[in-house]
Amino acid sequence: RKWMYLESIFIGSDDIRNQLPQEAKRFDTIDKAWLKIMLDTAKNTNVLDACSTDGRLDQLRTLSEQLEVCQKSLSEYLDTKRCAFPRFYFISDDELLAILGTADPTSVQEHMLKLFDNCAALKFGRGNKSIVGMTSSEGEGFTFRTVVPVEGPVESWMTGVEAEMRRTLSTVMKEGVWNYAKTPRNKWIVDCLGMVTLAGSQVWWTWETEDSFRRVREGDKHAMKAYANKLTDQLSQLTGMVSCHSAGKLMPTIQSEAHGS
Repeated sequence: RKWMYLESIFIGSDDIRNQLPQEAKRFDTIDKAWLKIMLDTAKNTNVLDACSTDGRLDQLRTLSEQLEVCQKSLSEYLDTKRCAFPRFYFISDDELLAILGTADPTSVQEHMLKLFDNCAALKFGRGNKSIVGMTSSEGEGFTFRTVVPVEGPVESWMTGVEAEMRRTLSTVMKEGVWNYAKTPRNKWIVDCLGMVTLAGSQVWWTWETEDSFRRVREGDKHAMKAYANKLTDQLSQLTGMVSCHSAGKLMPTIQSEAHGS
């Protein structure tokens, strides 16, 4: 089984062979020896003859030890990739090898949901030479403020993707919170990403609640009741928007405001 597993890696992938040349040579030697044993066995299918051939047991033990060395080197190689980009720990060895064993950058697409929570796909630029944004499982997406070039090892440009994701979302979140007070609330919710509407609404709910307490202290006894009525009206408007817009985007905000109100 170990030979079959390693064969698909070292024989079936030129990229892995280029990155692990010494282990590829080692496996080639093992592969030739193993195939010779199988050819000899096919010529004489008597099990006693096959097992009692002079030196056969020692040869099989040596091949097994060499396979262990190949396996260990492969594991160490994968660990270096995971240390460089820790999100690779979220996928299996086979899935990581599938990414590393090809020069096609779009091979990461089928693993994105494991690498980034609720990120269904990357948005590639022309010719798959750059990453320009991300798309969620619900179909929401955002464009990076700075394009990330697809250059060098996959762990390098994926680290760039992660860093730009954080920078862009930080900017988008600040802009969303800032625009809340200047935009009709329903339009603001439709225009912004779901995560921005959820966090931004909570930021402004906190400020408006504190402001209501301040107004009560200053003598406005109806401030809190007025704010409660405002929240109820906002919640009613939100529930009315569900039929026209994505429920997946609106429901978290509705639930948050229902409990907050």
